[in-house]
Amino acid sequence: MIFKNLSNNDFKNWEKLIQELWPMNTEEALETFGSENEVIIGCFDPMLIGAVHVSIRNDYVNGSESSPVGYIEGIVVTKNRRKEGIASQLLIEAEKYALHNGCIEMGSDIEIDNLDSLAFHLKNGYIEQERVICLTKKINRLEEEHERSNQKSDRSK
Repeated sequence: MIFKNLSNNDFKNWEKLIQELWPMNTEEALETFGSENEVIIGCFDPMLIGAVHVSIRNDYVNGSESSPVGYIEGIVVTKNRRKEGIASQLLIEAEKYALHNGCIEMGSDIEIDNLDSLAFHLKNGYIEQERVICLTKKINRLEEEHERSNQKSDRSK
């Protein structure tokens, strides 16, 4: 097996592989291809059979004590090649990349109910730091809503 950074020639194969990991978020994942401070390391045998998307984060990473921090944005191995240690080897390659870029820590996150990924990370030396529920709110109509609310209260006076 060969591990190397993906190039533009590998984009179509990356696109197919990433659909296995994030079928609903493929477009977002593909936008990162070739981004600054990020790399996608592939495992070839001889075709692309796995990849890890690693970034260098300068912002705070939950549980970290240093900056910058190498961060596993995603890792995937094609279904018919799982349980062969390929993902663990990809993690090692990601860690080498992070070390080479001045990091002394790695971070990652998983969906709260993804117990397989949790077991994988723990097996590879990662330590659970905390559990988080992320929330969002669309505010692009916030001024309009406040204006309507103010008009209603003015009418009631």
